[in-house]
Amino acid sequence: MVDPYTALTIGKSVLGFIDANNQYKRQEAAAMQNWQRAAQARDFKVQALNRRAIQEAEAAAGKKFELELAALHEAESRKAVDSGLEGQTEQLKIADVQARELRAKDVITSNLDAVLA
Repeated sequence: MVDPYTALTIGKSVLGFIDANNQYKRQEAAAMQNWQRAAQARDFKVQALNRRAIQEAEAAAGKKFELELAALHEAESRKAVDSGLEGQTEQLKIADVQARELRAKDVITSNLDAVLA
């Protein structure tokens, strides 16, 4: 037969182990839930960034198209006006239109690259 004090000590040790094991399981479950929430938040952030990149790309493409259309319209109107005229002033106007078109394309392209990078 076992001494009552020894039985009580063994019982307390077993209960302490069970309590520590249960506490570990609760902490492990909380850590897993925290990890899942962090992964979900990361996924939401990636989705938002992807949506923004798509919106920026669409806006840049639209702006680029509008600028190209305006430059084409201006170049065509200059051709109609300049049908027989030659001179440095007219050539400078045409060069200015081309330069503005190229600058606009460069700005839009670099902004789009910065957003998508």
